Amino acid sequence: MVSYTVCSTLFDVQAFVAGIERDAVNTFTKYISPDAAKPIPISEEIRSDIVAKICGEDGQVNPNCFVTAQSIVFNAMEQE
Repeated sequence: MVSYTVCSTLFDVQAFVAGIERDAVNTFTKYISPDAAKPIPISEEIRSDIVAKICGEDGQVNPNCFVTAQSIVFNAMEQE
């Protein structure tokens, strides 16, 4: 029974990580990529930084990958 719980928990973690990766790619595609459907006004430098944080050398998505873009959007909303 213990090995089932460990395997089940490992599967849950893997599914969770896969969900984070999928969400990051979807957010990038919709708002950040050069041909985004609903682009936000960011520089190429910021875009490259986001790509590097999504496609990290360690294979993990950096949880702070969209912080700079989020700040830009919040500032734009405050000015409207």
